[in-house]
Amino acid sequence: LDFDLGVHLMKQEDGGLTASGCFKIFGKLETNVIGAHQWRFHKFTMDGFTVKIDLPVVKGCGALTLFKEDPVYGNGFSAYLDAKILGKDSDQKGAYTCGADIESAFSLSLAAVFGNKDGMRFFMLDGYVSSDKLSVPLPPTPLSLTGFGGGAFYRMKITELSDSPENGNAIPAGIDTSGLIYEPDPGTLFGLKFAVGITTTGIEASGGSPINGKLAVIVRFGNGLSLQNITFWGTAELINPLGDFELPDIDEKIGTLAISDSERQHKDEGEMKNAQDKIMAKMGLSLDFD
Repeated sequence: LDFDLGVHLMKQEDGGLTASGCFKIFGKLETNVIGAHQWRFHKFTMDGFTVKIDLPVVKGCGALTLFKEDPVYGNGFSAYLDAKILGKDSDQKGAYTCGADIESAFSLSLAAVFGNKDGMRFFMLDGYVSSDKLSVPLPPTPLSLTGFGGGAFYRMKITELSDSPENGNAIPAGIDTSGLIYEPDPGTLFGLKFAVGITTTGIEASGGSPINGKLAVIVRFGNGLSLQNITFWGTAELINPLGDFELPDIDEKIGTLAISDSERQHKDEGEMKNAQDKIMAKMGLSLDFD
């Protein structure tokens, strides 16, 4: 039996704090002494839940994922929270949508995973805070720091480079605030992570700063405190400095005449979901040491 559960701590039209999740009740079909079949309770499980915060000064989404006898993580839980603290001059109106890009005084992201795999305990903790109002110049470059973060992990290592979570509804287990996914590793003792946000200053472009990004350095140590790995990971968003200038799109329009209405609609919907004036870039460098 599967049950979906939703809890609203305020009236739904007022937003507030809402949580949702699901739990399952398992039964076993057994045969009694007279040969009749009957159901008996076997176990109760909860996979996790999500939370949405929609208060006047705080907006955010989070998720908690519970795992038991997972082939990768064993037993434990993974959690993620992305929150935005609005300034007093914020004009945010209407219901908040997870992952929405809204103006805020500060943004806070937290990630954690704790577990036990085959008797080996492991964990990862990570946090990042940023603000458009925070700007620490890095002379002589046209760059400034806009955020700081870091974390630590024990008996884990990075196994995959992923996208940073944008909402609290679909978050992979073991992911940190930079989109790096960690998995248990008995050969790793512990590791440290440092992250900063960067933006360009003194260069104006339509839509904001030409470059916004995040840089992270992760150092991993093995048993005996031996240096195992140094990973550099960066993401950047480049805004088109041409602003509102648009090139002629006659060839593109001619090309769409040959496709069906359904294909054209699908193409238009895809273009609407992706900003046409931005380029997303990601780059990683991993150095292993024997």
